[in-house]
Amino acid sequence: MIPADDKPAPERINTLEDLAYEFERLRRRAARPGQLRMSVRDIAARANLAPSMLHPYLRGRRLCPADTYDRVLRALGVTSNQLRPWLDAWERIADTTGPHLGTREAAGQTIERRAEERAAIADATDADSSGPPTSIEATHYRRGPRRL
Repeated sequence: MIPADDKPAPERINTLEDLAYEFERLRRRAARPGQLRMSVRDIAARANLAPSMLHPYLRGRRLCPADTYDRVLRALGVTSNQLRPWLDAWERIADTTGPHLGTREAAGQTIERRAEERAAIADATDADSSGPPTSIEATHYRRGPRRL
């Protein structure tokens, strides 16, 4: 549970989980009288974004793009003078997880999967360099419906 008087501290943010915790602090501080915290709809309206888009960012599931992050922070009452430590926090997370990834593990799995895919493609092109691809190989690379 987050104490109501607990001040947000962007310098403590190193992971998406930390960011979600600090977003929750900001939401509690930005709440109107009678609210526990600022609603996702209110944040979305202030930031001119769709509420469904914000939910994974506020819950620490994904790292939002930098421009969206800036808009969300401003919607939560972070002023221009307070923005630099928050942007530094975003950069720390982006350096460890990569943009739009949920966790460090997901980032590692994505990098490994892409490396394996590149290696498989390289092996396939080295193994058969005798001519144009067969129809089965060609359909693998074709995108969309075939136009006549």
